[in-house]
Amino acid sequence: MNTRETPEELYGRQWSFRMADEYTTMMKSRSRYSDTDIARLPKAEFDQACTWDAARGENLILCGPTGTGKTRIAGILVKRWMTQNGYRCRWIPETEMAIEVGDKAMHGKVGDYLDPLCSCAILFIDDLGKAPPTERFVSSLYHIVESRHAAKKPIICTTQLTAEELKAKLGSRDQSESHALAIFRRLSEEAMVIKISK
Repeated sequence: MNTRETPEELYGRQWSFRMADEYTTMMKSRSRYSDTDIARLPKAEFDQACTWDAARGENLILCGPTGTGKTRIAGILVKRWMTQNGYRCRWIPETEMAIEVGDKAMHGKVGDYLDPLCSCAILFIDDLGKAPPTERFVSSLYHIVESRHAAKKPIICTTQLTAEELKAKLGSRDQSESHALAIFRRLSEEAMVIKISK
C-alpha cells in the first residue's frame, strides 16, 4: 500500500508545525495564559465563543469586568485557529500597541508597524479602550480596523468597557470623534458580541 504523502498533505503538515511554532513563540510573553483550565471559564459564554468562525470574517468582542476570563477565552480561540486551521494570528494588548505606534512615529515607521496588524489572518486586541486615546493612536487604530474590514479579516477584542463607554473613550478628544465612531461601527456591525459578568 502506498503511504507516501501527496505534496498537498506534506505542505499541510509542515504548515501546521510552523503555526504551532509561531503560537509557542507568541505565548512566551503571555505564559500565564498558555495553560487555561477550561472548567473554570464561564461555560455558556465559552460555548458561545467556540461557535465563532474566523473564516466568515466576522469580529468577536468579549466584554466584561476584569477577571471574568475574556482573555483566556480569546487565547483558546487563537490557539485553535493557529494550530488546527493554520491561521496566522497577532495578539497584542492595546496599551502595547499605543506605545509602539508612538515609538515608530518618532522614526517615521508607523506604516511598517501597522502593515502586519492589517494583513494577518486574525488580529487579537486585548483590553480595547485601555490606552490613552491620542489622535495618532486613534487614527492608527482606525486604519487597522478599516483595512481589515475591507479585506474581511476578523478582529478579536476584549474590553472592560460597555459599548457606550468604549465609543466615548475613543472619541474623548475632539479630533478623534469621527474616527472613534467609524471604529466602533466597523467593529460592531459584523460581530459576535459576548457579555461576561462575574
